[in-house]
Amino acid sequence: MKPKFRAWDKTRKRWIGNNSSHILALYEAYPDAIDLMQYTGRKDKKGKDSCQGDIVDPFSDSGSKGTLLFEVVWDDELAAFRYKRLDGGGATAFIFSACIGEDEVVGNVKDNPELLEKSVKSVKSVAKGVNDVNKAQ
Repeated sequence: MKPKFRAWDKTRKRWIGNNSSHILALYEAYPDAIDLMQYTGRKDKKGKDSCQGDIVDPFSDSGSKGTLLFEVVWDDELAAFRYKRLDGGGATAFIFSACIGEDEVVGNVKDNPELLEKSVKSVKSVAKGVNDVNKAQ
């Protein structure tokens, strides 16, 4: 399988085409000006390609939809794609072993920064509720 990429132009704040060869040539020429993101080779439950920088909801079919979001990241140490919790929590999941076929790409870090903020606010809200309950006891 030939690797596929997408790229974000940091200066113009927009996506750069969809030709992987063109994208790689631009990245080689201007590595500091481009965020290069590779496709994982997976699709979500709706058939959408999953890529680095995507925001994923592994619980989109449950009552917990939207409460815990993850970013697809490359882990150099593991040499694998994995999910990184957006709320800063410790648990992460290897992309190929978690929620296969059940996760949903709900956005990406470039087009949907509000999802990053929403995930952090959601966890802070839950933590506040737990603290309030503990104080009341």
